Amino acid sequence: GSPLTRNGYALVMSAGITSVLGLVFWILAAHYYTPEQVGLAAALLSMLLTLGNMAQLNLGNVLNRFLPVANDKSAKLIARSYGAAIVAAAVFSSVFVLGVTSIAPKLSFLSQDWQTAALFIASVTIWTLFVLQDGVLAGLRQSSWIPLENTVYALMKIVLLIVLAG
Repeated sequence: GSPLTRNGYALVMSAGITSVLGLVFWILAAHYYTPEQVGLAAALLSMLLTLGNMAQLNLGNVLNRFLPVANDKSAKLIARSYGAAIVAAAVFSSVFVLGVTSIAPKLSFLSQDWQTAALFIASVTIWTLFVLQDGVLAGLRQSSWIPLENTVYALMKIVLLIVLAG
């Protein structure tokens, strides 16, 4: 091994683990919650993921490509990327919340009180940074942490799913 090959293997392993744990999550969700609740949650998560993917502005690939050669400018590149992604996530999710009634009426509860709207906007922003972190780790040639990070996250989701069902 080269660092690039190790990064590739770590990313493939992470994708495999999170896929299996994601399947377990949705099987348990279908067991503990009603079909209506699961459907609404799937729509909400789909929107959160879509907005988060848009808000990344393809910076994960930029970080993956340019961090290895950024040397002493790495911290500045990471900080600016995070800053741009935070702004984009806040703007995109705010626009969605403001127009949710006409875009996705079933999710209109997001705009009915400011706490729910703020929680959704914060969730999109946190998710955007969480995913962007994978690009940082890959760019720093530290992808071996990604499977652990994503496995812990997926397991926490499963535990919370069960705890909140009770």
